[in-house]
Amino acid sequence: MTDRISKSECGAIAAFYRDGMTLRRIGTTLGRSAVSCQNVLIRLNIPRRQPTQTLRRYAVNESFFDHIDTQSKAYWLGFLTADGNVCGNMLRVGLQASDIGHIQKFKVALQSEQPVRFCSGTIRGSKYQAVHINIGSQRLVNALAILGMRPHKSFTIKPCTQVPEHLLNHYWRGIWDGDGCIYESLSSPHRGGFWSVSLVGNQSIVDGFASYIKRFINSKAIVAPLSSIYQIHFGGILLPQTILRILYHDAAPECWLDRKRKLSELCWQYLPRQKCHIPNLLR
Repeated sequence: MTDRISKSECGAIAAFYRDGMTLRRIGTTLGRSAVSCQNVLIRLNIPRRQPTQTLRRYAVNESFFDHIDTQSKAYWLGFLTADGNVCGNMLRVGLQASDIGHIQKFKVALQSEQPVRFCSGTIRGSKYQAVHINIGSQRLVNALAILGMRPHKSFTIKPCTQVPEHLLNHYWRGIWDGDGCIYESLSSPHRGGFWSVSLVGNQSIVDGFASYIKRFINSKAIVAPLSSIYQIHFGGILLPQTILRILYHDAAPECWLDRKRKLSELCWQYLPRQKCHIPNLLR
């Protein structure tokens, strides 16, 4: 009976439960039955956890996407928009094996203890190796759904309207890191190099990216169909450099894909002696 349990024990039961311990383990620790511990929770009006929470094996910050109020949250929301998937109560990210460092950054951001797993396979006769992480959390999945990310999102997802203005370049950098491209054209007749910055995706996402970038630059680049998706391409020297400076403005190393950052730095090496204009809205 709960009336035989002291106030200090009731407090301990509540604290242990909030820390993630199961009722059975709490009971074993305190020398009480699981039923008695459950009765204490009822008397204290402490809601029971969902089964998926009770069965959690690996720690994770389940409140991470509740509010998009930091660079890290905006960036990873953007990256998941491009390269993440949700199914049931599971959040999944998979990348080529060489990008394992980026998966590790994602783990650190979400304070996840979930192990990263390797897999291999064959596509069109070519072998590949990949890494992925699966995080089970109904709260994370629900928060992402509120932000517009739902199962089978590729052709339906739209730019998130809940990202604050001052974090939008981090959000779009995340999307670009997932579905964008940067390369130098070695066969270009332009002296000093010719670079391309582009993004592919559904029309809503690519239109949103184009609209954001064109707040700061004058460009005749258009969103064009590409098979079943859409693409926008910005070419030249100063134009790609300026776009990259917009995307990377005030960026932290834990919020960028290392291989694209290295290419961006190569692109910046072609900058003429005059400074590249950084739009006032990003100052």
